[in-house]
Order: sequence, then C-alpha cells, then structure tokens
Amino acid sequence: MRITDPHSKWNEGDLFRYHYHIGIHKDIDKEVGIIIRKVAHKGRYKVVVAHKTFWCTIHNMEKIA
Repeated sequence: MRITDPHSKWNEGDLFRYHYHIGIHKDIDKEVGIIIRKVAHKGRYKVVVAHKTFWCTIHNMEKIA
C-alpha cells in the first residue's frame, strides 16, 4: 500500500484512491473517492467512495495527482 505524505495539502473536491487498512469497508478497496468535507483538527475527512459516504483518515487515502 502507498502511504500518502501526511504533510500534503488535502482540500474538498480532491480525488483519491481508497485503500483498506483498518476499518469496515473491505469491499471498496482501491476504488476512487472524493473528499466532500474536511475536519483538519481531527484529522478526518468526510468522503464518498463508490456508493458509500463515511469519515476517513489520510492513512487510507492515496492522492491522485
């Protein structure tokens, strides 16, 4: 799994590839998602991946340039 640089800037609307690491969303591993809201002080982002909307951290996200 590729780990995203924790110092990179993430914004609403950014695309990323979701990687299952720790969590309950095994069925959408390696799917493309989009950030719909960021809560930087908690280090979590509200995202939409495939057909699911949930909170995610950068440890499960690979930035798409």
